[in-house]
Amino acid sequence: MLVAGAAAPAAVQVTARLIDGASGGSAILWQAVLSIPAVAGAASGIDRVSLWIPGSVGTAMTLEFSAGAGANTVESVSMEGTIQ
Repeated sequence: MLVAGAAAPAAVQVTARLIDGASGGSAILWQAVLSIPAVAGAASGIDRVSLWIPGSVGTAMTLEFSAGAGANTVESVSMEGTIQ
């Protein structure tokens, strides 16, 4: 999710990335762009249901934003998985 606060932020666009490995890695398994206008309370999100993305055995998986969205914004990620 990318959400504007009670005060209007600057319009912004960021990318959420799922990386096979540590933060900042180059093995991108999935990515999506989120953006919000300069409007208080604006929100943008992604709801992926039944998405199965396997990672490398013994390797961390990181879900992160490409950059901070700026003042009066909140970025939030959530993920779950299994180990086989």
